Amino acid sequence: PDCLLTNALIPDWNKIPLLSTEADRVQRIGQLINQLPKVNYDNLRYLIRFLSDVARHSSVNKMTASNLSICIGSNLYPNEQSSNFSTPNLYANSSIIV
Repeated sequence: PDCLLTNALIPDWNKIPLLSTEADRVQRIGQLINQLPKVNYDNLRYLIRFLSDVARHSSVNKMTASNLSICIGSNLYPNEQSSNFSTPNLYANSSIIV
């Protein structure tokens, strides 16, 4: 089965951390999100809203964006296709952008 970010786009997602500025990374993330099939886009949108709500209550639940990225990121981003970047660090760094 295909992952939420789509297997076809994984090579493009892998290149995002290599972009030099945060603005470039944010722009590229937006471009890739817009390339997702509608069902993937809708599911990702729902998931991001839910995780944002969870992070908003981090003073109670201790689930900051960084913690959520480590717990949830591995389920969105398949390890066998990920780049040579340190996977937990990639998720944590990406949480700052999102």
